[in-house]
Order: sequence, then C-alpha cells, then structure tokens
Amino acid sequence: MRTSMRVSIVSCLFAIVQLLGVVGAARAADLFAAPSEYGHSQAQWQAEWWQWLLSIPTPTNPLADTTGELCPTGQHGRVWFLVGSIGGTVHRSCNVPSGTALFFPIGNTQCYEDAFTPSAAACRPDLTAYMDGWTVRLAIDGRAIGRLNRFRGQAGPFVEYSPLDNVYGDPGPVTTRAIDDGWYVMLRPLSVGEHVIHFTADDGYGFLVDATYDLSVVKY
Repeated sequence: MRTSMRVSIVSCLFAIVQLLGVVGAARAADLFAAPSEYGHSQAQWQAEWWQWLLSIPTPTNPLADTTGELCPTGQHGRVWFLVGSIGGTVHRSCNVPSGTALFFPIGNTQCYEDAFTPSAAACRPDLTAYMDGWTVRLAIDGRAIGRLNRFRGQAGPFVEYSPLDNVYGDPGPVTTRAIDDGWYVMLRPLSVGEHVIHFTADDGYGFLVDATYDLSVVKY
C-alpha cells in the first residue's frame, strides 16, 4: 500500500510539473509574434534590419553605441530594431514606446557582393555551413528561451547601401547586394515598465556577441 501511495504521489507531482512546463512554454510562446503579423515576411524583416543598420553613419549608429543613447536612431512605426555588437560585450539602456514590437538578431551574418565576391547568392552554401556551427542563447526578464532554431532564417539577395563613414569600416559610399543567415525574433510589445533582454552568439572560432538591454517601456 505504501509503495502504491508513493507511485500515486510521484505520478501526481510529475503531472503537475508537466502542466507547469506546458504553461511556461505557452507563456514563452506569447512573447513572440510571427513577423508576418507586422506586415512582412521574416526574410523581408531581416533585409530591412540590414538596410536600416548599414545606412546609418558610424557616429549615430546603434551598433557603435555602448550606452543605449542611440537606440531611437532611425526607428519608426510599430516595430523597432535592436542590435548586438561587432564582437564583444555590450550593455545598453533604452526607452521604448509602449505598443512597440522589437525585431532583432540573436546572431547573424551576411555575405555581400564586392570585387572578391561577384555573386552573393553563390555564398549561400558556405554561409549556411558556417552558421550551422553557431551557438545562440536568449533570455527575457531572466527566462531562458528554448528551441531557438525556430527563429533561424535566411534572406536575400537584397540591396543595401553603406555611407562613406559606415559602421563596418568598408569602402563607401556603396550600394551592393547581399544575403543573410541568422536567428531573428519578433518580440511582441512588452508591458509598460522595466524589462531585460540578454542574448549571446558564439561562432565557435572566437567571435562572440554578448548583449544586454535594460528596457524601459514607457507611454508617451
């Protein structure tokens, strides 16, 4: 009888744990939107992220920002973009208008056409193989998000413009074509108040992105 009772208790506890896991997964799923809910496919949003980022000169580019003061640069509409780093750790603080979704890469890379790469599309096999070796992590308000491969996507070829003083230090101004691969999330509007987003990306060869955003979601 005692053995049977233990089994019943363990079974009950297991069921509760499973239920809590399902509830937790549902709550995590509620954080994310399909990019199409905001008017574009994931590939289109990925292209727009690159086009936005590369078009901004270095002095006002959010990727070169170490504090978060440049977070509003070039932002408009119902979706704002966040960025990581060009390698290394960064910690930013940013005010975000309430009702604003956030689209950002956990880790990403692109291949663009230049004198050495006449066709961006031809880069796809090598780019895919390289990105397959990455390890990415994401946490929102201290909650680790799992199954990140559901956010992996590819885009391009698409056209992008880089000014003379661009954040990657490439020769400019230049308009070129590129393809992209990475893990991108469309985060639904967060509740008014304080939130923390932390993500890392490691390519396995010494390149590491470690970014933290302390977000204040405010009503204007």
